[in-house]
Amino acid sequence: MPITISIPKKIRQYSLDRLLTEVQAITDDSQPDKLVITFNKAEEIPCSLVFRAHHKDLQLDVAMRAIPVTKEARAPTIAKTVRAVVQQMWEVRQEHIVNLIDYGEEQGGLEEGQVPLYFFVSEYLKGRQQITDVLTTSEDLTEHLNLLNQALHALEYAHRRSIVHGRLHPGNLLVEVRNGQLFLRVTDFGHHTIDQMSAVPSKYETYIHPSHVNQVSEQGDLYSLGSVFYQILTEEPPSHRIKPMIATLRRRYRSSYPQIVQALEAAWS
Repeated sequence: MPITISIPKKIRQYSLDRLLTEVQAITDDSQPDKLVITFNKAEEIPCSLVFRAHHKDLQLDVAMRAIPVTKEARAPTIAKTVRAVVQQMWEVRQEHIVNLIDYGEEQGGLEEGQVPLYFFVSEYLKGRQQITDVLTTSEDLTEHLNLLNQALHALEYAHRRSIVHGRLHPGNLLVEVRNGQLFLRVTDFGHHTIDQMSAVPSKYETYIHPSHVNQVSEQGDLYSLGSVFYQILTEEPPSHRIKPMIATLRRRYRSSYPQIVQALEAAWS
């Protein structure tokens, strides 16, 4: 039975522009005051939807993650989770982590009734690309090493503050260009407590070790980051067997780029 979610096109000072989340759904934006998204079944509804939005007063594009409350995710549970994420991320300021800049609650959500709609607002990265769309296997791995170090610095900053990402994959390792140089930004920090109520998208499952799906950890973040770079460097999917993967990296890059091998070995140790 199809299920329809209705999202207001205007939430406080923000005007929703377009849906960024990839979903198996029919999206109707013809109505002047709301965006209607119809899913074939409840299992297809993600726990959150990300939109590009526009701040009216500041004339600034932002990314808005909206979390409609469904029957499976009741308001008290979601409210507690949202507050926890905000408390954790509000003062995070690191150049390689996308900043949280606003949050709130409005009415909207399921078509059959007005229910709470929680939202987070963060920076919108214009022109950003997933890391796997930017980096490829090549003889010159200077940019690979630079972006790997940037990602490790972001994780080190977060882990020192007991913040775990939990679902690191190419979709939240975004690359933009600053002054002619590639610059990494990690997004979705703190959202694993929300997203754990839904399955990991199948195209990203390979980057998360089976033992870390339901129990997030700092080591799980490092494994996922290493898995992303392993696939970029070898054009092979991670096998979840660390020793053979390290052996492959040593065989290919120990003589030409020992820094990359050493960094990934340290991340997986």
